[in-house]
Amino acid sequence: LKLARNLLTDDGVIFISIDDNEIDNLIKLAKEVFGESNHLATFIWKSKSGGANDSGEVAVDHEYVVCFARHSAENLLGLDPHAKATTSYNNQEADGRKYSLERLDKQNLQYSASMDYDLVGPDGTIYKLEHRDPTKPNAIWRWSTGKVKENMKLLVFKDGHVYTKNYEKPGGKPRSLYVDERFGRTRTGSTEVRDVMGGEYFDNPKPTRLLKTIAAIGSQPDSIVLDFFAGSSSTAHAVMQLNAEANGNRRFIMVQLPEPTPDNSEARQAGFATIADISRKRIKLAGEKIGKGDTGFRAYKLTDTHF
Repeated sequence: LKLARNLLTDDGVIFISIDDNEIDNLIKLAKEVFGESNHLATFIWKSKSGGANDSGEVAVDHEYVVCFARHSAENLLGLDPHAKATTSYNNQEADGRKYSLERLDKQNLQYSASMDYDLVGPDGTIYKLEHRDPTKPNAIWRWSTGKVKENMKLLVFKDGHVYTKNYEKPGGKPRSLYVDERFGRTRTGSTEVRDVMGGEYFDNPKPTRLLKTIAAIGSQPDSIVLDFFAGSSSTAHAVMQLNAEANGNRRFIMVQLPEPTPDNSEARQAGFATIADISRKRIKLAGEKIGKGDTGFRAYKLTDTHF
């Protein structure tokens, strides 16, 4: 985790998959390394479709994806491209852009005198905040006087109120629950490996649907995506798919020790001596199947050192 933090860019984020056994310890440890204020979210992923035959008191159907940032900042996470917005965009500009209206004033538990001012409209009308109890002011404008002055064209004055235009976006804000089928299940990941490679050579690979969503919200179109524990390289597969679908230019670095495959396993019988061999082969075959964009890669091996 310390190494990961050092490698992250200033606006970089890390996603860590974990189950119930170590979730508490992981979050405490990550807060020590990254800082408490840099814990952006803990996503809950429904990893099983149901009917889990677990030996415990409860059949566990979920895992977690913990997200931390290198530094505190705004807009570190992007939009989920396939999220359905709950907002109704029932207004439209002349150029076809749709938008909704949101009141500029709001009731707030934390009152700020600097956000309580007379707002002058384009026609000279003065708009004032309405406090429930004038002796205990609680309303504020969401924008400062400077921002109002710079963005007057984004304001709408109607029915005695001031509204801001909220334009329709290509996606929606990420939600903390990854329970829909569009995020895939553990069995989805296994099916993908079988479809691409012709056999189930790796146990419990993550589905590319989940990883593609994570890559979409956690990276820019030209970012580098690093996976410390590549396994079957589901992350590389997901990044190539995302690039192909959204015309991105993300690059990936997959790290996998040459851990031997079990004797008499399906993978060993298929000629894969190590997990790293599976990883490289999947990237090649997945790239051929996607058939769009740059799907080439270079493979490096660590040499022996004096350590």
